[in-house]
Amino acid sequence: MYAQVVGEDRAPVNLPAPGKSVDLGTPQDARSPRFTASLFPSVAIGEDGRVVVA
Repeated sequence: MYAQVVGEDRAPVNLPAPGKSVDLGTPQDARSPRFTASLFPSVAIGEDGRVVVA
């Protein structure tokens, strides 16, 4: 999953890359069932301006 904060990031950032382990899923669906949030992420902005993607 990639995210880009417009006006801050020059390019999209690969969020789950460092230390991520994956489950290969099934031949019919190769998306990782272990990280279902990467399929439908939630994005929130805190009062201090921090961006949270879960």
